[in-house]
Amino acid sequence: MQGGGPLSRDQIHHILCNPIYTGGIRHKEKVFDGKHAAIIDADLWDRVQIKLQAASAQPRSRSKARSGTITTAPLAGKLRDQTGDRLTPSHTSKGSSRRRYYVSNHLLTGRQRMALTSGSI
Repeated sequence: MQGGGPLSRDQIHHILCNPIYTGGIRHKEKVFDGKHAAIIDADLWDRVQIKLQAASAQPRSRSKARSGTITTAPLAGKLRDQTGDRLTPSHTSKGSSRRRYYVSNHLLTGRQRMALTSGSI
């Protein structure tokens, strides 16, 4: 099952960076004039691209801005729960200590999943 859910931050960024809406077509690193009409004007496109560039240069959390380094979860993308769903890294902080843990992705998104059994495949 695909679609019907809310768009992620990455999906929205991909849409906003797609030159097809300006009448262009991308091939690798180059953008060529397409055979279709633009649905947004070049001025609006340029303003959006400037805002995206400005936002990408800013740290996304207070901890990154404070420490100047980005801490990563070493097991991100490698762990799965009993249903086969990906575990997402999370943390909690109390004072100066930080406790890291992993949460099933379907619990964060609110989707319901059924557990896989050995006879269900």
